[in-house]
Formats: sequence, structure tokens, C-alpha cells
Amino acid sequence: MPLIDQRVLIDAPPQLVWDFISAPARIPYWHAEYRTISVLTTRQTGVGTRRRCTPISGGKDVFEEITALVDGLGYEYRHGDGRPYRKLQGRLRL
Repeated sequence: MPLIDQRVLIDAPPQLVWDFISAPARIPYWHAEYRTISVLTTRQTGVGTRRRCTPISGGKDVFEEITALVDGLGYEYRHGDGRPYRKLQGRLRL
């Protein structure tokens, strides 16, 4: 499976960055492809949380599920139905 590794250096305290990237409502502010995010589960964050991500391009929605979480450090997710990336797995890590 191909691996894409992208890194960004942010000059800010880790907790401030975590608070920003971990909030579903803020994802469209830093994710260039998504226009809106809708949480589909009762919990907003945590393992098992599912969300619908609507792309800016107007294409099909992407369905993501959080598969692992280390609070304050990062999370892993996978894409479900809705896009050609069905086997895509991602990781955000501070």
C-alpha cells in the first residue's frame, strides 16, 4: 500500500494545535478539500466516531471513522463508503 508522509511545522503550543485539529467543526479551516463536516454519532470525538465530510469540489461525500485516539497527541481514521479511497487510512500526530 502506498504511503504519503506530509509534515508541517507549526509555531504554537501543542495543546493549542490539538484543540484546533481535534474539533470536527474546525476541520474545514485546515483541511483544504472539505467544505463541511457532520458528525454522525452521538459522541463528537473518540474511537468509533463517524463523520461525513463534504468536499469543496461538490463530489461525493467522504465517510470517516476514528479508529484510534491518543488524546492530545493524535488520532487515526479510515474512509468508508462514498469515495474511491475506500481503503485509505490516515493518521494525524503531533
